[in-house]
Amino acid sequence: MSAIADLTVASDPHVFLIGRPPIGELLGFFRTMCVDGQSIDLASVTAEWRIANDHVLKLENDEAGLADNPPVIALAESLAPSLRPLCQIVFVGGLISSYQRMWP
Repeated sequence: MSAIADLTVASDPHVFLIGRPPIGELLGFFRTMCVDGQSIDLASVTAEWRIANDHVLKLENDEAGLADNPPVIALAESLAPSLRPLCQIVFVGGLISSYQRMWP
């Protein structure tokens, strides 16, 4: 057996894509970046993408506005001692002001 035949390709059977790419970008990613990407069944990948895309569109419609105007409630007094150090870092230490410089 040759040394080349003994090589295995490290791979992960899952892909996590941020930003819900258009189908063309997804297929291009699979064909160029996946092990044996040239032999992937593009029809089944496309069908899975359409199902997932339809689900996301339904969620966008069903959940529209759910995060608007959330209720603001006081924290339990028992949490105050453990949160004081965090508040010092975030508010007094300048963490928020450093991020505000990045906001439009």
